[in-house]
Amino acid sequence: PPEPLTKSNDTLAEEIVEFMRDAWNLHVPNLIISVTGGAKYFIETLGFSLFDP
Repeated sequence: PPEPLTKSNDTLAEEIVEFMRDAWNLHVPNLIISVTGGAKYFIETLGFSLFDP
């Protein structure tokens, strides 16, 4: 499966879309959601990490 995409907060949306098309062979998305901060609390609430193998 593809690895999670982590970029800096100043990365242009166009760069992300280009990566998704070229590296993952995906169609152009209708929506891009940016998640900033709070992951620690989300993982604690969830009870597991989304990035654990």
